[in-house]
Amino acid sequence: MSESKASKGTTYMQWLKIYRRRNLLKAFLFMSPFLVLFTLFSVFPIIQGIMLSVYRTIAWREIYVGFRNYIDLFTKDDVFRITVVNTLRYAGFSALSIVLALFLGWILNVLMVKPPSIKKAFQSSILIPIVISWISLGMAWSWFLSMPFTKGWKNPLTDPNAAPWIVSSLIMWSSLGYNTILMMASLRTIPREYYEAALIDGASGTQIFVYITLPLVKNLLAFMAVTGAIGAFAVFDQIATLTGGGPGWSTSSIAWYMQRQVFYSLNYGYAATIAMTLMLFVFILSLIQYRLIYKRFA
Repeated sequence: MSESKASKGTTYMQWLKIYRRRNLLKAFLFMSPFLVLFTLFSVFPIIQGIMLSVYRTIAWREIYVGFRNYIDLFTKDDVFRITVVNTLRYAGFSALSIVLALFLGWILNVLMVKPPSIKKAFQSSILIPIVISWISLGMAWSWFLSMPFTKGWKNPLTDPNAAPWIVSSLIMWSSLGYNTILMMASLRTIPREYYEAALIDGASGTQIFVYITLPLVKNLLAFMAVTGAIGAFAVFDQIATLTGGGPGWSTSSIAWYMQRQVFYSLNYGYAATIAMTLMLFVFILSLIQYRLIYKRFA
């Protein structure tokens, strides 16, 4: 009797192993299209970029220089320092757009309940930077700022002191609509009973905002902050259409400087070094996102 039970147990375990192997094979078959595409378009380019970053292109010849590109980038390249400062400025203005989106979303959801037509018109207007490409927007802003508003008017995009702040403001404006829509959607998920209970308890508008609204949207705020910073590190279209990185390098971003190394200096190895450094920055920001939102490293 005991032998038959043991044989049945052994048969069941063998069947379970076969079942798990078949399910595992099916899972890999379903995942294989994604894995192939991810390897071709993500993993392989990263490996190729790392390999290319240890070479320097001189007269169409690739010379192995080891980590010299990285050392020169952080110790000798003054232009790279300028682009890092500009990129951090763009990230700061992107964060400012999140703060403005929080208040705009709150105003639209709380104060502008009536008439709804005004709210709908405002919602449509803030979506303009999203639905229109930056090629058109950049040309429109360049034309607008070059108009002679007053006698002796000078286009601020040609001023190395004013241009970085003008570009930063336009980057903030371009992300404001997207952030506001997300914030409005998040605020609408907060049950109205929370606000009604707070009002019954005598809470002020500031207390309601600080102790109810902010804690319930903090995950979205962290998400928008990190993704906005990542987007700021990849700023390119705005620079290309507004200033071309000028005057000088005053408005150039890291991504713009990288493409200049590729298409103008033809130094593919140095451009790959900039790309790997940019990828490291984005990777660190991604870790911060997981830490703030998902608490995976707590």
